[in-house]
Amino acid sequence: MMLPRWGFPSSVQLDRTRSFFEKIHDMSEDHDLSHIEKYRGEIDRIDTELLKMLNRRAECALSIGKIKKRNNLPVFVPEREQEVLRKLGAENSGPFTEDSVRKVFQEIFAQMKALEEALEPSGSCEG
Repeated sequence: MMLPRWGFPSSVQLDRTRSFFEKIHDMSEDHDLSHIEKYRGEIDRIDTELLKMLNRRAECALSIGKIKKRNNLPVFVPEREQEVLRKLGAENSGPFTEDSVRKVFQEIFAQMKALEEALEPSGSCEG
């Protein structure tokens, strides 16, 4: 089993990040301040989609939590969290470093665990 490397970025991560910033730099040469609102609008749309996806994820976590509760299983399974973090680290194409991805998802995991532990809201992960 390969353990995740959370520390210094690998050369592949640095290359991906460098490539991303080179693209951004190239794009910025022909963009001026008038494009800020366009990008902010795109960010607003992305934020709305992220919120929808996080709420969908929370519904699934609640469904899993109910199953765990009925079967007297623990809410937190560290092996599952590590598996997800390894997978996401491998899928990350930047500009986030693996460490940044890990930190973001650890916070998401913490919020999902809090929902599962409270387990009062009804939720189902269907469709």
